[in-house]
Amino acid sequence: LEELVKSVLEYSRATSLELKCEAVELSEVCSEVIKDFSTQISSVGGKVTYADSLPRVMGDRLKLVQVLSNLV
Repeated sequence: LEELVKSVLEYSRATSLELKCEAVELSEVCSEVIKDFSTQISSVGGKVTYADSLPRVMGDRLKLVQVLSNLV
């Protein structure tokens, strides 16, 4: 239920806010997403890996979190 509420809030923010373009560390975003999904990942015996060194990109952090969350 908590994940559902979080998802609805994120969707609400994403559709009502303009894009905020800023420098975003992809490694930090990946770590955040993996942490958010750690329970679900471990419950199915999953493993998420990514490169040791990811670039800093210009983009909207919230949108990048959403994209990576969809990949997990």
